[in-house]
Amino acid sequence: MIIRLPSETTSISCWPGIAPPRYLVATDDRETLSTPTRVLIVEDELFVALDIEQTLEDLGAESLGIARDAEEAIQLAFEMKPEVILMDVNLGAGRTGTEAAQAILARLPCRVVFVTAYRDVSNLERMRQVSREPILTKPVDREQLRAVLSRPSSER
Repeated sequence: MIIRLPSETTSISCWPGIAPPRYLVATDDRETLSTPTRVLIVEDELFVALDIEQTLEDLGAESLGIARDAEEAIQLAFEMKPEVILMDVNLGAGRTGTEAAQAILARLPCRVVFVTAYRDVSNLERMRQVSREPILTKPVDREQLRAVLSRPSSER
């Protein structure tokens, strides 16, 4: 068993000074992505965002960072040009995740995968109008995330 500690260089741009240690058990029998995928995480809850980021790293994906609101998501997406954006729907005050996704997709060719705890019909319909990608529910399941990130381009 290998215990991994977070790197001192881990970047968390949206919560300066708050970087709780993450102690995870890394196992060699877990499947990783065949090619690294550049992913932007949009999540307003710090510990949820850190958990998603660690899962991405375990899968071999490249986390481009964490945006905690719609405006930061739009700015980082245009600057970093991710292949995939994992987008929370409810981002607190301000614009929603669906509004941010619409603004990003209007100018940037990428995949937006919504990650939400909300399963009501009206929210699902709004998400489906913006993106045809699968919708992941919280807490994010590692294997479902791997499957979404591994999808061949013909399915996108």
